[in-house]
Amino acid sequence: MAFKQSSLWCVFVVFIIGYDSRTDTHKESFHSGPKSGNVLEVLHEGNITGFKQNWVISNFTIKRQGWENITILNISCGQYGDLVTLFIKSHSLTSLRKLEYLRIQCSNVILERNVFYGLNKLRVLDLTNTTRLAPSQLLNNLNPEFLIALEQLILVRTGIITPGGFQMDDLFWKFACKGSIMKIDILGMKVNSFNVSAMNSRCCNKRYIQITLLETQFEIVHAELGSTSACKVFHSDRSTGVVVKVLKLWCVQFKSSVNDRLAVELHSAYILTMVTVMSIENMCHVKDLSLCVENFIFSEGFQIKSVNHWNIASLSIKRCKLVSIVEKLILASSSLTYLSMTSNNMEFLHPDAVSGLTSLIHFNISNNYLQYMYIRQELLFERVLSTFSKLKYVNFARNGLSNIPKRIFSNNPHLEVIDLSENYLSTITFIVEHLNHLRCLDLKRNYVRVLDGTFMANLDVLFKSQKVINEI
Repeated sequence: MAFKQSSLWCVFVVFIIGYDSRTDTHKESFHSGPKSGNVLEVLHEGNITGFKQNWVISNFTIKRQGWENITILNISCGQYGDLVTLFIKSHSLTSLRKLEYLRIQCSNVILERNVFYGLNKLRVLDLTNTTRLAPSQLLNNLNPEFLIALEQLILVRTGIITPGGFQMDDLFWKFACKGSIMKIDILGMKVNSFNVSAMNSRCCNKRYIQITLLETQFEIVHAELGSTSACKVFHSDRSTGVVVKVLKLWCVQFKSSVNDRLAVELHSAYILTMVTVMSIENMCHVKDLSLCVENFIFSEGFQIKSVNHWNIASLSIKRCKLVSIVEKLILASSSLTYLSMTSNNMEFLHPDAVSGLTSLIHFNISNNYLQYMYIRQELLFERVLSTFSKLKYVNFARNGLSNIPKRIFSNNPHLEVIDLSENYLSTITFIVEHLNHLRCLDLKRNYVRVLDGTFMANLDVLFKSQKVINEI
């Protein structure tokens, strides 16, 4: 938070009016006086907390002679924050024309409409730990016509106890991207809906907005398939512990279908930085889709779903820390022919997770750690390719493999290329004599010194029958 320095600040830190519902009496308490130094120092010196009754702030409370010079207002319910309710009435802060910093720290806050009307110089709005504040009440008060100077919006754990969650949809981005906001902190929040398309359409011409997401939970993130926007509207400086339950992919402009071929690169910078995604759900009927997903963290049990048919022909999942796949990877009718899952730190791939991809021709699972699967689950490893009867290309390079199961290629008679390069193989024991279309077996950068005579004889038969030159 950056404020201009001044040799003298005339600052009032005010706590005003307590409403005791039992006695219907009003109490006033305030601290005032000139302070030297910057605003942050004054704020820390001027906290007043510890109200034991419900409180009402109205326009009568604030409107006093001389209070137009207030630059900081810090409202905190202190240790009784979970027991009292703070009610802020419409237009109650209007007279605070010079207010630059407003901090409200009470768990149970009720906001009427137009609470922030007249705060044209407010630069920081801090609603940390207003855990019972209804998200709809907050959104109704985020008016860009009122908060024209707002630079920082701090919503740490705001509304997390209320049902529904916060909506970062079109209404929110209309506010955030029309004004002067440079920083949004939603640490620990529960966001029900985050609309990337609305963010792009509202914010493309705006400078970077820094957003802090530590431990934030997103129920749904909406994104458009094939959006041509190159907009980078915010930078996430922290994203540890961020979880997206469902990433929904929509047609451009939320149409029901796309008849053309579509190639989509979905990477973390497009939405969030290295967050955990539990599932991707397609909401768009696509004729022919190539999808590349990169730099997410996929949880165990991650799945790709579709409510409509989508003809996904190519899928690449890269650098997504997909350590283990134990359930069906794709829950949709598809004719996938190309699947790449390289560089995911993968240690386990259950054959049943990919068994439905019977049309697969190209399979790249290089640069992972499948040696762990061979050690612990050799029989399951042997079945990984068992349903890929049309497979022509397979890549197991850079997996730390010291052994390959004997019958791993038994059900892949159309294999043309097998890449086992850069592993730790010292001998070859898998069966190849049935691979009549094999033209390339890549074993470079392994520990193979001499090939078994039987294996060489089998290769010789294959090569002669094809009458082509094959590399080993």
